[in-house]
Amino acid sequence: MHTLNTALRATLAATAIALASASAHAVGIDTTLSFDAVASGTDANLAIGSASSLVRFDNAKLFDDLDVNGDPIPGQTHWGIDTDYTEAVTVANPIDFGRNLAPSGINALNTAYGPVLMSFSTPLTLSSFSFTLENTTYGMPSADILFLDAMGHVVQTFSFQQDLSGAHFQVDDIAADISAIVLPSGKFVDDVHVATSAVPEPSSVALAVLGLVTIGAIGLRRRA
Repeated sequence: MHTLNTALRATLAATAIALASASAHAVGIDTTLSFDAVASGTDANLAIGSASSLVRFDNAKLFDDLDVNGDPIPGQTHWGIDTDYTEAVTVANPIDFGRNLAPSGINALNTAYGPVLMSFSTPLTLSSFSFTLENTTYGMPSADILFLDAMGHVVQTFSFQQDLSGAHFQVDDIAADISAIVLPSGKFVDDVHVATSAVPEPSSVALAVLGLVTIGAIGLRRRA
């Protein structure tokens, strides 16, 4: 019994160290997309470089939820990719569309003519999401940013005044596990910023789990 307790204490200590290491080496996402490294009219998914492993832009469409028979469920909808609209979402110089200079100086994401679905490669717990509006007074007095779950259902809605010139919009109180964001049509948006809370690196988590598995193995051997 003394040997078992000693082994358990040692393993618990190792596991605690591993968890502390996971916390100390935690990583998060903090990136701003300014879209200025490419020519106006470039596909947005090509314009963001290495960030394309995290983010994808597509034309957005609202769909009916369907029951097991394939019939629409009244009052239930979800957002997805508009496959009927084949033109890619682009980044462009707003001046080319009779508007003013982009806030970042060259290009902005073209959300002026239809809603855009900004999807993440894995659900994220966002600590902050923001963007800057083009330098015109185009847009609606009130527009909505929609935060979606993995099924495309709206879990949070945030309203903002879209017809302000060059205004900065930021949300910090966001639900966990967001899979996509719908950016409303009406205006170019620029300097799209995505930040997440830090998460443990996989290697550190694996080490911590290994410690817990070891505890179980020791207990089983002693009871055998």
